[in-house]
Amino acid sequence: MSQKTKWIFVFGLLSFIIVFVSSFSVNAIYTTVFRASISLIIGTFIGYFFYCIWTWIAIDFSAKTIEPGKHSNNNANEEID
Repeated sequence: MSQKTKWIFVFGLLSFIIVFVSSFSVNAIYTTVFRASISLIIGTFIGYFFYCIWTWIAIDFSAKTIEPGKHSNNNANEEID
C-alpha cells in the first residue's frame, strides 16, 4: 500500500467512524449512514491534502541534508589552505 493510499484511507475511515458513532446515538440509521458517507468523502480530501503537504515537507528537508563524511565546497577549500 502506497503512502498516498494510507493517508487517504486513514483520514477517510476515521472521519466515517467518528461521524457514524456520534450520529447513530441520536438519528435514524439512514441519516447516520448519509452523514458518515459525506464525512468519508470529506475525510479523503483532507487525507489527500495532508499527503500533499507531507510530501512537500519531506522533499524540502531531503534536499537540504548533507551526507556524513562529505564536505561542502567551502569546507574543502578551507582544509586545503
